[in-house]
Amino acid sequence: MSCWRYRTQIASAAAVVVILAFAFAARVQGSYWRESETLWTHTITVTKDNYFAHASLADFLMRRGRVNEAIEHSEEALRIRPGDPDAQNNLGLALLQTGDAKRAVAHLQKALEIDPGHMNAEVNLAWVLAASPDELTRDGAKAVQLAEDVARRAGHPNAIVLRTLAAAYAETGRFTDAIDVAQQAAQIARAIGNDGLAADLERNIAAYRLNQPIRSAP
Repeated sequence: MSCWRYRTQIASAAAVVVILAFAFAARVQGSYWRESETLWTHTITVTKDNYFAHASLADFLMRRGRVNEAIEHSEEALRIRPGDPDAQNNLGLALLQTGDAKRAVAHLQKALEIDPGHMNAEVNLAWVLAASPDELTRDGAKAVQLAEDVARRAGHPNAIVLRTLAAAYAETGRFTDAIDVAQQAAQIARAIGNDGLAADLERNIAAYRLNQPIRSAP
């Protein structure tokens, strides 16, 4: 009995330690996000050719809509480590925000040359090939191939992936398939509380019902 009581005390103490550890981790994480720009800027200043710092700062800036600055640091990350597929994908995604589809496609394709199974690059490239306003950039058949591959390998339905697949189907004239897939995506978006994405998908579905593919502005 005393042994059990002793073990219980140890377990209780361990639980307190775990709770304190999680609380400390939460404070550290919050502080990290508040100080991220200062941290990575300082790191870049005091180190040489620090790929991770440039890539991390680019991600931070991109999340805050500072796209041109994000592009600068993404380009620097790639200068240091040109064979990194994540950096290629991230730069491609940033360039899309500026409307530079040609350069964006080049970097997304490079990401897939380095890592043919890079699902983020696949779905990003599929979206450009399906929905770009530039006719010379669009390639519906390739977009379908990429988006179907991601949907098959993802393991579970994803609203963004399905939205991209629907756009690819529409670009190839498969409007019935586009409607079905977009409706699935909208249902998922509503289930996870993403009302903005759900509303966007409803607009896409309305276009597909008129046999119109969609075009995406930056």
